[in-house]
Amino acid sequence: MLLASAGYVLALVIIYLLSLYMSQPLPLAHWMVLIGGTLIVQAVLWAATTLGLDVRLGWDPHYVYVPMLANALVLSAYIYFVPPARMMLLMGWFASLGFVAGLIGFSGVAALSVVMTVGYLAALALRRAEGLEMFVPFEMLVAFVFLAVNLYIGVIYERLQRQRDENRTLRRELHEQAITDPLTGLFNRRQFEYFLRIEVSRIQRYGGQTTLAIIDLDFFKAYNDRFGHVAGDLILKELANVMQRQIRSSDLLARYGGEEFALVMPGFAKETAMIVLERLRKAVEDHPFKDEQIMPRGNLTVSIGVASCPDDGKDFESLVRRADEALYAAKESGRNLVHIAATS
Repeated sequence: MLLASAGYVLALVIIYLLSLYMSQPLPLAHWMVLIGGTLIVQAVLWAATTLGLDVRLGWDPHYVYVPMLANALVLSAYIYFVPPARMMLLMGWFASLGFVAGLIGFSGVAALSVVMTVGYLAALALRRAEGLEMFVPFEMLVAFVFLAVNLYIGVIYERLQRQRDENRTLRRELHEQAITDPLTGLFNRRQFEYFLRIEVSRIQRYGGQTTLAIIDLDFFKAYNDRFGHVAGDLILKELANVMQRQIRSSDLLARYGGEEFALVMPGFAKETAMIVLERLRKAVEDHPFKDEQIMPRGNLTVSIGVASCPDDGKDFESLVRRADEALYAAKESGRNLVHIAATS
């Protein structure tokens, strides 16, 4: 908005100097219309952004069409009042197109440029009706060339927009790859550690509690040895889906490593988390996994170790260690269990 305002100020200064050079000073009333109209248009555009009205325009998500249409209106008014400056003002339109590079493609540039071309011809037609002499074929040729150049720019902007969209998609995919496990689609260990450290830091500063559960698939090596790693990978993916259906959207379930998973449950004390985790354990036990009958107990099960912050650990390392100890105790007690960390 500031750059656009500076551009209008520059245009008005050049118009003033041009009028002096041609010894055809504009009447004061015309200057008042030009300056007043420009200020009103810019004030409306500025108010729209200040009040948040620009984000409500579903058809103009980047808020470029409204300012550009206003720009076409202002430039057409300048052309009407100062026809000798029309070529310079058309050049100003090309400069203003730089603000929408990558945001709109060919159709957007073409539509805006048609509006500006119509405004240009309409302003000159009005002045011709008022008695201004002009060579109509030349002005039509200027308008045609102006529109043709804009359409060429539109082709370039289409490529820029596609490249921008592709780059944005690539960045999103790279971000997702950086934080997710490619096999299960769950968050990876790095994202789990990042999330849990933030949770622990939040509790240290503001209080509250969170529960960490480390989940291990029982006797998974026996399944892998019998059916191979490809079948084992399918089981891990299916297990991830089963577990994810048992937790809240605010919880974070991550693949911790191998057949181990980590679940962070913000706001849950151990006693409350036990209800959810017992339901999760039972859901895994009851789910009909393929070929699970070869397992030592005839089905796939999980063991779960549970620890909470700040009761069992006030920092990341101690909390994970206590949950690991609880998982080990669950396996020592016979597996297919949810075990809470012993009170310190």
